[in-house]
Amino acid sequence: MPTTAVAGVRKLTSSGLVAKALFVETKMTGNANFTTPVPSIAAITTARGELEAAIVSAMDGGKSAHLDKRVKEAALILLLIEEAAYVTSVSGGDVVKIISSGFDVRKVPTPIGLLDAPGNLRATLTAFPGQAKLRWDPQYGAYSYLVYRKPDGAEESEWALIATETRASYTDEGLTTGKFYWFKVVAIGAAGPSPASDPAKTLIG
Repeated sequence: MPTTAVAGVRKLTSSGLVAKALFVETKMTGNANFTTPVPSIAAITTARGELEAAIVSAMDGGKSAHLDKRVKEAALILLLIEEAAYVTSVSGGDVVKIISSGFDVRKVPTPIGLLDAPGNLRATLTAFPGQAKLRWDPQYGAYSYLVYRKPDGAEESEWALIATETRASYTDEGLTTGKFYWFKVVAIGAAGPSPASDPAKTLIG
């Protein structure tokens, strides 16, 4: 699973941001894994110092002082995010190298890929005439499901798409009492449609 450096500044207070920057400066200075940091450590040090000064000014200052503090926060956050991107690029996803930089580590989820066919499709009657209740096992990674139907004895080319569902169930209505119907389901994921499920057959009451 790929690994990246993350700045870890999203929920930090101003003082927490200063502490984070100082930690990264300490860990990155003289770090043999990252010999040409972009942005430079000096740039981060300067931005940290400016934020520290702005924090002090904002303690007794007015709106302009607080605005200046927010501007300095944003500048330092941007530098740390850019530095984390540099660390990710140079480290090649090496966890030990990323940790040595002072940044946090985040694993990037591996794409699921093509989904398997939905399993355990069941077609049962309900208490109402002309209805069939379909259920199947939920498919991890599925955004939605395509539900198909054809009358018993119809050709394979006569499968008709009757519904798109986000849940692993569907109630079909308006069917002919005393007639058999076949159903099948396809899962849709990031990689596209899955193979169709094994078909299920039921007699409509």
